[in-house]
This record gives sequence, structure tokens and C-alpha cells, in this order.
Amino acid sequence: MEPSRIRSEVKKVKIDACSLLEQNMARCGRGEPVLHKCSQCGACDVWGPDWTWYGSRRDEDAGTVAKFCSAECMAKEPGERVLQAIRRAL
Repeated sequence: MEPSRIRSEVKKVKIDACSLLEQNMARCGRGEPVLHKCSQCGACDVWGPDWTWYGSRRDEDAGTVAKFCSAECMAKEPGERVLQAIRRAL
């Protein structure tokens, strides 16, 4: 079943992890950019100039980096604390 499309004009949508995976698999099949989920607020959007990540190259290779959709989200809690929570969740 094809997941319903999230229109490009919709910004920072909140969806669960399973739906995010389905969306990204469908987007890859259509050649569209994948969605990223903010580790702080949970909003999903394509990677843009406001986004940043926190972690080491080893974290990047393991897929355990903390992603932030804005400077406001990154300022809410230290990046190291968010990254530790992501590492523990795996």
C-alpha cells in the first residue's frame, strides 16, 4: 500500500517512526528527498539550512546522531544529553 503523500508545502509534520519509515521508502522510490525527525520536538521535514546535527563521525556511521530542526530546539537541552538518550534507546 502506498502511504499518503505529505505535500511539499507542509512543514514540520509530526508522524510516528513506522510512518516515517514508510514515507521515506516511498520518497526514495520517487526520487524525492527523505524526511528527518527532530530529536527534540519530533517534527519531520526535509533537511534544510535551519537543521543541524550533534554527534561524532562514529555516531553518524551508526545512525545515532541527534538532529535538531532549529536553533530553538537545540537550545532547549544540551546536545550531549539528547545524544546520550538516543544512544541508550538503541
